[in-house]
Amino acid sequence: MGTKPHPPFPDQQKVRTYKPLLAELIDSVETYAKACKLPAPKYNVEIKSTPATDGVYHPAPAEFVGLVLPICQQKLGTRFNIQSFDARPLQLIHKIAPSVVLAYLTANTKSVEENVQTLGFTPAIYSPYYKTVTEQTVKTSHEQHMRIIPWTVNTKADIEQLM
Repeated sequence: MGTKPHPPFPDQQKVRTYKPLLAELIDSVETYAKACKLPAPKYNVEIKSTPATDGVYHPAPAEFVGLVLPICQQKLGTRFNIQSFDARPLQLIHKIAPSVVLAYLTANTKSVEENVQTLGFTPAIYSPYYKTVTEQTVKTSHEQHMRIIPWTVNTKADIEQLM
């Protein structure tokens, strides 16, 4: 962790570090929030997976969901949502725990309807790459009763354009 080079970041400093387990991260954040008398936070948990890397960089969807979902439910109750670009884990969670709030991340130029069709159900949150958001994207998301949360908007100008 922290030592793998990434060509798009040539100035990257290699720093060996530790990646905490999800349960450890939640425990740390909860402890900090209590110590600072902050409200209990809500968590946006992303499952990063693709069919091509099942069993290589992450477990297959059923195992992955079986590891992540119980931790979130036991430690957070309903203070979380799960998001993914990969429809497969979202489909599994929708089937086994339909009350869990799900967000479908997209980074393509397909319509909202096409992406929702790929997913197979209407998620609570539609989360497209901000450069693909149009007035029609927002209108369609709202018509389908989905919150729309574009991802990775880094500049004030881009935020203002989206608004």
